[in-house]
Amino acid sequence: MIYTEVGLNGAPKKILDSSSGGVYGWWGMSFAISPDGSIAYARPDGIGTVSLSGGYLAPLLDTRHFKRTVEWPGSPASVGGGDGKTLYFVDHAPAPAPITDEESPYFDLKATSLISKFTARLTEQVGMLQRQLLHHSPNGQENSYQMAYLQAIFPDQSETSRYRLVVMDRDGSNHRALFPPPDSIGLEPQTPAWAPQPIPGQAGDFLAVIYQGNLGWWTAEVDKPIKSQVMD
Repeated sequence: MIYTEVGLNGAPKKILDSSSGGVYGWWGMSFAISPDGSIAYARPDGIGTVSLSGGYLAPLLDTRHFKRTVEWPGSPASVGGGDGKTLYFVDHAPAPAPITDEESPYFDLKATSLISKFTARLTEQVGMLQRQLLHHSPNGQENSYQMAYLQAIFPDQSETSRYRLVVMDRDGSNHRALFPPPDSIGLEPQTPAWAPQPIPGQAGDFLAVIYQGNLGWWTAEVDKPIKSQVMD
């Protein structure tokens, strides 16, 4: 893993050496970087943080891998966090018997505090194909940010399902399904992006997604369904 600090004097620095990546290392590992420069990781068997000074992984929580077949164990452990204090991640949820925990088709969205180590379930059955969990501080206020994620239309078939874009408050309340509407085809799994600055001529916060080959902005206010297409 190579890390580069932002700035004119930033230079690449190797943080992690090559490794097997755990029991299911061939499935890979994902990373999320917070504004303060700290890094979190996710892989099929757990999530944690990366020690930039020590060059090692610091495990935080174990997660169940998704065993669809013997040959293909999937990773539900997408991770994100931007305040340096909280990690948001998708965890494999149990299913009713006789389905085993590893074969369960359900995935919940959770948050864990890096300070208190407390973990809470924010919402159930969001689906496994979360590219990254994003959040945004309206007007730069850290204590009032929103979070965007993808919700599987068919949660028990989330590896093939399409998704809807949903926004909620940081504590898991006030869910708002933004796009697409219920009578429209869903989104392909992707990473939505918050607008880094106000959209000219528009008020409020916006998210960018790709829908049926078009890139566009959608407002984060469910009662103001504004769309602004950027390109085909």
